[in-house]
Amino acid sequence: QSCSISNVHKDAFRGLTPPVTLDMSSNQLTQVTFLDDPCQFSEVQLSNNPIDCDCNVLNHTRHKIATFTGKCATPPEVYDVDIDVAGTFAPIEAKCGFNTTEPEVYCDWKVSSASVISYSFIFSIIICNLTYFL
Repeated sequence: QSCSISNVHKDAFRGLTPPVTLDMSSNQLTQVTFLDDPCQFSEVQLSNNPIDCDCNVLNHTRHKIATFTGKCATPPEVYDVDIDVAGTFAPIEAKCGFNTTEPEVYCDWKVSSASVISYSFIFSIIICNLTYFL
């Protein structure tokens, strides 16, 4: 069922203890400005959204901290490509200026898979017709 959410404020999830699991599937999201902290989310479900896989989105997905589901709608170079691999396409790497020698991002909650399961704050959200997060 679509909730028709087209925008989520960049600070909507600030203050939540990472790692957060977020399900924003089946909406109308094109931008995901709430992805400003690569350590905030452990899983982001964006299936069935017309996501613009801009450099901001792909910068988060290529760090492989969170698991992303969904496909890119734009730009044309990555149309219908899984979000979690689109940032590794050569034309996108060049366009966004990605460098394979960049330092790895470290999140203190991602010490081991066991600690994520036992200590993570799981936050699944499905919001319809609420403007609090918009």
